[in-house]
Amino acid sequence: MSTKFSMSTYPGSDFPRIMLWGSRDVDIKSLREVFLRLSQESIDIQLESQPIIGSCSEVSIQMSSISANRVGDRRALGLHRCHGQNNQFQWLCEREKWAELADLITGLDEVNAGHHYLTECPSDDALIVISKGEYGQTKV
Repeated sequence: MSTKFSMSTYPGSDFPRIMLWGSRDVDIKSLREVFLRLSQESIDIQLESQPIIGSCSEVSIQMSSISANRVGDRRALGLHRCHGQNNQFQWLCEREKWAELADLITGLDEVNAGHHYLTECPSDDALIVISKGEYGQTKV
């Protein structure tokens, strides 16, 4: 079984979905490390370029972190489509939020199958769902 995530988009009945899914052996710890890096410094990470993403179709997510004292950037927090780009997103969170997401997905490491929603609509432009052991390796 693959330890890498697949990533794809699909339309939902209410909001678009971005799925990150993998087998029961998917490497949750490495994705958690990406979130922890974002929680420790103000950086940008291109999610689909990370080694834990095995296949990606039609979606690009730039993950960025800011410190809580950068009040001017707060209006842009969340997952938003890049202007004029249907499947390109900017996911901006404060460092504390990245730490919360890292803690949230840790629970998936302890189960054979499960999922979590990482964003919320309507404040975000799409729902990001991380899933372990619920789908095959083909596109969701």
